[in-house]
Amino acid sequence: MTDLELLELAAKAAGIPDGYWNCEYHDHGHGEYWNPLESNENALWLAVKLKLSIKNGEQDLGINVWFVHSKDQLIKVHEICGDDPETAVRYAIVRAAAEIGKGMK
Repeated sequence: MTDLELLELAAKAAGIPDGYWNCEYHDHGHGEYWNPLESNENALWLAVKLKLSIKNGEQDLGINVWFVHSKDQLIKVHEICGDDPETAVRYAIVRAAAEIGKGMK
């Protein structure tokens, strides 16, 4: 899945209207660009909004993001941290949100 597809599905899961997330998204009275793949603030907002659970991996220094699927099934998204753990966490959050977005009509 491309970054654009991930962002589209993550925005859908977060309830951001079509066309607003990739330009200026106005939230709380001020406009800002919304891109949780690049912004720690946007990624944290997304994780809180979707009630994602984030935990460091125990054996391979990866990051795990857990969420409950609409079918009451616990889903885990795993991302290897490498040299850039912040990017890994952002991608894991967005990938989890995209999975949620896929399940929405």
